[in-house]
Amino acid sequence: MELSKLSRSCARDPQSHWVIVGTFPSPQGLAVDAFGRFLVTDYVLGAVHIFKLGPTWEPQVLPSVLGLEGPCWVGPGPEGGLAVSEEFGDVRLFGSACQPLGSLGTLTGHSFGRPAGVCCDSEGNIIVADEQRHQVILFPWARSPICLLSEGLKQPLGVACVPQDQLVVADAGDNCIKVYQYLEELD
Repeated sequence: MELSKLSRSCARDPQSHWVIVGTFPSPQGLAVDAFGRFLVTDYVLGAVHIFKLGPTWEPQVLPSVLGLEGPCWVGPGPEGGLAVSEEFGDVRLFGSACQPLGSLGTLTGHSFGRPAGVCCDSEGNIIVADEQRHQVILFPWARSPICLLSEGLKQPLGVACVPQDQLVVADAGDNCIKVYQYLEELD
């Protein structure tokens, strides 16, 4: 099932406050990248669907990333790419044209417990929450992975970067949103 087939069932609020661009068998992760593209993981189909909304909110379908194993979370990657965490697996990286670039585990030798939320910071580093190992890991392009956080985390699921070099973590273990200052500590 492709997004182009799904988006034909586009529904719109008569007052133009919202639009449904399609339905998915199992949407999990959602992100918007720097180009305004919507990134939606579909667990059942093993895909990341990518689309934009046109000026009248009509969906403009772009190529999907297929062949993933249990994609859960997605985030923008460096230089217009994307990063996708696969349940009980690894984090796969794709370039701006959705071309496979490899996985963080293979590229760095890092072994994940259960990768969850992913994001990319202003320096182009990828940050991953590992739900099973109760930690957040930074993957710099030119160095080995660095454990940013482990103390005080019970079940880190979501991560997001804030422009002031802060990291926001959604911790489902204690139902908290936690904010950390992190880039200063790496220098």
